[in-house]
Amino acid sequence: MTWLTGHRILRAADGDSGKATMFFGFFVGALVMTAVIIGLLDRAGASTARGLLAFLEDNYPGQAYAVFKSEGLKEDVSKLAPSPQAGTWHARTMYAALTVDAKFITLWDGSRDKATMVARIERTAVTAVKAASEPLQIRTAPALALTIQQAPMPLQITVSPAAVGNLIFLPVSDLSSLRAAILN
Repeated sequence: MTWLTGHRILRAADGDSGKATMFFGFFVGALVMTAVIIGLLDRAGASTARGLLAFLEDNYPGQAYAVFKSEGLKEDVSKLAPSPQAGTWHARTMYAALTVDAKFITLWDGSRDKATMVARIERTAVTAVKAASEPLQIRTAPALALTIQQAPMPLQITVSPAAVGNLIFLPVSDLSSLRAAILN
């Protein structure tokens, strides 16, 4: 792709090195601007998710977990019977949160100011928890597959926990703490 772009720039310059330098400068500038925009969007997404986690941590101390908001998770949740207080996924957020309390496992989306409960599952409905993997945008991450008994047949929800980093969230390799929280 880079070779083709360079070749077209040189052809468009018609042998004029000043024109070629200017075209290459625009090309490199566009690449840098794209990288900066992607970096800023990732940082904003991580910041929004950190705010949501901080808000949930105030209400559910030690029971809030960051999870990747993958297409698989959204599809799995759409198959659940809707709970009356459940909202919808936010289009602009990249991460979600999961809280585990004495009665419920709850999926949240949004920000500190606009936390939205997306799904609520009774803990007694969870019949099995097993290790799985979840395809994300550019990689596959370790995940937990929760089997939920819901009429007429059991459903499976796959959640991939995330570790909060400075700019981005990273997949968690040790799933034992979330697994223990769900099973206890």
